[in-house]
Amino acid sequence: LREMNQVRFTLVVVEQFLLLIGAILLGVYVDPILMVAIFWGFCIHLFIHVAESIAIRGYVPGLVSSVLLIPYCIVGIIDFSNQYTLGMNILLAVFGFVLVVLNLLFAHYMFSKS
Repeated sequence: LREMNQVRFTLVVVEQFLLLIGAILLGVYVDPILMVAIFWGFCIHLFIHVAESIAIRGYVPGLVSSVLLIPYCIVGIIDFSNQYTLGMNILLAVFGFVLVVLNLLFAHYMFSKS
């Protein structure tokens, strides 16, 4: 694999952003369950960036945006905790995290080929 440069990294981030927009549109116009699952996966992903930074005691890509977005995640988590049972939230979080990880692996694979 070639080293990830700024252009490739930006393409991965844009692809993730488009996934989130699609999930929001599905959530608003079709059914919110997939949106909630991807939201959970996205939030877990943000917390992982922060944990990575703490573990290495330094900067990791995505740290600044993660820190800026965590307050919104907390608001969403509180809201979804009031809307869904604990079991349903755990199921959605696991499913959403698996989707986000699979999508990240796909994105990194596709953009490392170019």
